[in-house]
Amino acid sequence: MLFRSLSGNLNYSVPLLQARGRGGLGAAFVLSYNSQIWRQDGGWTSLPGRDTGFGLGWTLQAGSLFPAPGNYYIFADATGAQYKLDQNTRGVWTSSDGTYVSYDSGAQRLYFPDGTFWAMTVQSGPTEADAGTLYPSSMQDTNGNSIQIQYGPAAGTNVANTSGRITQITDARATNSASYVFTYSYLNGADLFPHLIAIANYVGSGEKYSFSYGSDLSLTSPFSGTAYGTATVLQAVTLSYLYISYNLQYGLGTGELTQVSAPTGGSQAWGYRSYTYSGTGLSYREVQSRQMSPSPGVTYSWNITLDNNP
Repeated sequence: MLFRSLSGNLNYSVPLLQARGRGGLGAAFVLSYNSQIWRQDGGWTSLPGRDTGFGLGWTLQAGSLFPAPGNYYIFADATGAQYKLDQNTRGVWTSSDGTYVSYDSGAQRLYFPDGTFWAMTVQSGPTEADAGTLYPSSMQDTNGNSIQIQYGPAAGTNVANTSGRITQITDARATNSASYVFTYSYLNGADLFPHLIAIANYVGSGEKYSFSYGSDLSLTSPFSGTAYGTATVLQAVTLSYLYISYNLQYGLGTGELTQVSAPTGGSQAWGYRSYTYSGTGLSYREVQSRQMSPSPGVTYSWNITLDNNP
């Protein structure tokens, strides 16, 4: 779990898989939640939080690139942390925000300091909530060792590798066609795209999961109280080989993650408030309290306040 004190949003991450290649090549695939799903601008409410097949606000990825309208790229790592790549040197994009990746837009390769690179050749189609986002189809080191990733079709199509929904990962341990296989299903007749319900493992590492959802959570603007349709929320992540789960709860109406009960016991909980940035007319939601219960009957609480006079 990561709380960002500058933006006030909550990132909660569940590491799921560690793909492995020869020569020490590896990549983590992480299920990550970002609480900043609501925004108000000049009195108008919007819901920038997305559901791309994992529930509102959740992503499952090793990383991605988004071509932003202001002529730069946003790199998101596996935890959902974002970095602006806005320094362009002959088509190679770098950042001044504390990350050392570089994106060669001509070769469609995202390079890392150790010389490994990702081929960013998968792009979400126009019918997807994350339309235009680039995802890695392969990860390769300087010796040619690689990890291969395939994705499902965009909503309303049958063309593979046009969405951010991973369907299989193949690494050096694969004895069949894939090391991990992802299964998706439509939850109800109103679903525009399927949701992840299981990850199967074919390398004997124990990384097997099932996922369950609530598909009709009514949304209400936390700023105005206006009804805002319904959302699908991720309710449980079950470690299939141990029969234990992460159980997730959300705010009534807002869809914000309010509590996580861990598989081994204990829980964390959060409370939110609306905050308006001075002189901008922009309002966002941010964490204002946190609770932790390491065991039944024991609770620790923290209140988070802003220093308006640094």
